[in-house]
Amino acid sequence: SGFLISAIISNKRITAADFLWRRFRRIIPAYLVTIVVIYLFFSFISSPNHVDKIHTSFTSSALFYSNYFFWNSESYFSDRLYENPFLHTWSLGVEIQFYLLSAFVMLALNSVFSKVSEKLTAYVTVTVFFISLLAAATLASDWLVTVIYSNSNAFAYPDFLKSASFYFMPSRLYQFLMGVMAYKYLSNYCQSGFYFIIGFLIVV
Repeated sequence: SGFLISAIISNKRITAADFLWRRFRRIIPAYLVTIVVIYLFFSFISSPNHVDKIHTSFTSSALFYSNYFFWNSESYFSDRLYENPFLHTWSLGVEIQFYLLSAFVMLALNSVFSKVSEKLTAYVTVTVFFISLLAAATLASDWLVTVIYSNSNAFAYPDFLKSASFYFMPSRLYQFLMGVMAYKYLSNYCQSGFYFIIGFLIVV
């Protein structure tokens, strides 16, 4: 996705509104039909207790925040979530949130930061990449869980922080930015040694 979105953003003739419209037109119709059919089917065959969970997870999936909904529920690998037919929509929630962020970046680059140099943009991209990677690694670490739990009982279950690393868009941002840097590396191979070095390090 990062690679594709970079290719689209690099086209100065495409506005942020055009970008979002193209992405949503490609994804939303088929997606909504799918989840509505699943919702109706499971509402019919599920027990009354399970129907309430199906309803709330359907709503979060339809509004593209199911990654946060399931993060606030239980561990991704719990038996109860395993039976939820909307569990895997979390990844599309992350994807849509990245699209919204990309549209904001397009607006910024085309207006407020229209005169920012390519080199500065590259440095910012790489900096955000490492910040996101560090955040994901820190949230997923046993060390942080140990420190938090030794001082607080505020969390509902031990995988609360690790699940944040799994579900949150910011902690997944480095994966999208790998695609961004790959695109920049390929499009600027003969022009910029900076992206060549970064692209080479990513491959290694």
